[in-house]
Amino acid sequence: MPFIKIINEDKPCNGCTKCCEGFLSGYAYGMPFYEGKLCYFKGKKGCKIYSIRPHNPCVTFKCFWKESILVPEKFKPNIINCIMVERYRDGYFWIEIHKAGGDVPQEVIDWATDLVENDKVKNFRFINKNYKYQIITKNQDFRNYMKEKFPEQFEDV
Repeated sequence: MPFIKIINEDKPCNGCTKCCEGFLSGYAYGMPFYEGKLCYFKGKKGCKIYSIRPHNPCVTFKCFWKESILVPEKFKPNIINCIMVERYRDGYFWIEIHKAGGDVPQEVIDWATDLVENDKVKNFRFINKNYKYQIITKNQDFRNYMKEKFPEQFEDV
């Protein structure tokens, strides 16, 4: 079951280009972007080809900050230097918070911890330096799944 999401028109990108800055990976019209290599089509004020940007990955990318009523305005990706994305794999849902210019701020970790403790979100995964990750969850099955799928990157807290 997916998380509570509402596309919030009051949360426009307005200059945020974290998804294009080489913190995620993919291809836009055959041009790769990945850690350390920003999208070829990223301009100073945003996407240079926005009106004709590729469907995948650009149109289909869902920034969780924009989608969820649970994420405060102050956690906009270009402010906290993190990108939030909903993930689903092997029957598990989680919110992934990926470093994008800095490690995940403690304020964001505290916010996520509060959501899990109050049963508003079940699982979070934070990806920090060297792609090591930590999770916040009450679900031992999810914790075991993550340890099993990504053992070399797991850092328990």
